[in-house]
Amino acid sequence: MEHLDHMNPHYYEVQEIASYTYEAVTTSKGMVLNNVGSGSKYLGAYIDKDGNWLDGKNTYEIVVPKDPPANQFWSITVYDNDSRCIIQNKQGKSDISSVMENVKQEKDGSTKVYVGPSAPEGYENNWVQSNPKKGFFVYLRLYGPLETFYDKSWKMPDVMKVK
Repeated sequence: MEHLDHMNPHYYEVQEIASYTYEAVTTSKGMVLNNVGSGSKYLGAYIDKDGNWLDGKNTYEIVVPKDPPANQFWSITVYDNDSRCIIQNKQGKSDISSVMENVKQEKDGSTKVYVGPSAPEGYENNWVQSNPKKGFFVYLRLYGPLETFYDKSWKMPDVMKVK
């Protein structure tokens, strides 16, 4: 008889269940189809370049390189590890996006986004406040992903802990 649950004689498929349902329980066609210029694609980050979990007591730099492959806009959103909902903080802000006013862009066309307990000087508009006693994860959302996303010629660098 075919198994209709996730129990097998020597294995319970908890990892497969958890990895799908931990963050979201649904998708839309726009998220899963590869339509250049429409829909959306998400890139998630849970650890920094050194392999450590993102921790709200630290400050991190996330660099969105120049010419992000988004026909409409890009957004970096910070999520609480416990609730998996957008972060709740005193700042009242959970994301930085390319359509926000006063987001600082670097001379090379990249954008630095910071997540941490306090804003680095000069980057107040590019900062999302973390909660020092909580972990978090981030998504880069690309709305209207372009060919350079699909052919992987545009790459996001790793999240860097600010020392």
